[in-house]
Amino acid sequence: MKQKKLVKLGEIYASLGIVNISDMMCYSKPLKAYELYKLAKNMGLKQRVSLYQVYKDAKEFGLFKSLEDIKTNGIKFFVDGTISSQTAFTHKPYKNNDNYGDLVCNINEIKEAIDFAKNNNCQISFHLMGDKAIDIVIDNLTSYENWLKDYPSVRFEHASMLNLKHIEKIKKLKVKIAISTQPIFQYAEYTSYEDALEDDRFNSICALNTLKEHLDLSISSDAPATIHHEPFNLFVSINAAVIRTNPNGKNYNKNEEISVEDAILMLTKNSQNILMLKNCTTIEDGKSADFIVLDNDIFSVDKTKIKDIKVHQTWLKGERIY
Repeated sequence: MKQKKLVKLGEIYASLGIVNISDMMCYSKPLKAYELYKLAKNMGLKQRVSLYQVYKDAKEFGLFKSLEDIKTNGIKFFVDGTISSQTAFTHKPYKNNDNYGDLVCNINEIKEAIDFAKNNNCQISFHLMGDKAIDIVIDNLTSYENWLKDYPSVRFEHASMLNLKHIEKIKKLKVKIAISTQPIFQYAEYTSYEDALEDDRFNSICALNTLKEHLDLSISSDAPATIHHEPFNLFVSINAAVIRTNPNGKNYNKNEEISVEDAILMLTKNSQNILMLKNCTTIEDGKSADFIVLDNDIFSVDKTKIKDIKVHQTWLKGERIY
């Protein structure tokens, strides 16, 4: 049963210090996702849950409702493919061929989906990786103001090739955009990225140091959508953000390394904002007592060893769940 698998997965997440699950591709059949998570909660799943319903599913069956600790944040809309498969939609062709990737949606559907999110007062998350896909979505947002009161109405998921030209366009928008990107992709899929992109584009992927100066930026694992053997392990993602060195020891894009402190903020405080959560991610009076105990000091350990850090304890709302 799927709910039993979710409970088991929650136990694995707890062992890795994870207290919030974001399901980015939810459907209504064979069972509405929020109902599945409710069953899992009744069987012992501890984590908070944030859901993003695939747009076409929401359009056909209606937007999910939210339950206690199972919150429907909004809809998910796919614009292009991935860099590894050379299907992310780009302005320039991929290395050594004339392929520009794929636009996997009808452009007219983009505004239709934005209007759906606005009319339902929910967030819209765009899956986009290629620079041309990013441009297309930004250009479709020019007439909108932010419709969510305190949070970004638009989420860019991956935004792997987002650059300074995009940033300047984003700054002119009235709608708030937050970015959730995944440094583990280029780390784990180094060879396929190298095969797809020439040096200048390869070394501008997931430009964390550049983006953090201008945008609301968070990082995530996007597990299990990567070939890494520990896709759920956020310490691997932190490692990939602070040390731009692939598993074989080859350096890349060193100018875009960020500090350990920034990486942790992107996983916690910044992620709280993009997920529209309240009263968590910092230890203060009146906030949820969520924290983890590690086997090493993440701020002083050799940065190359961050990926090897283990969690001793995980606490959620004052309860030890691992």
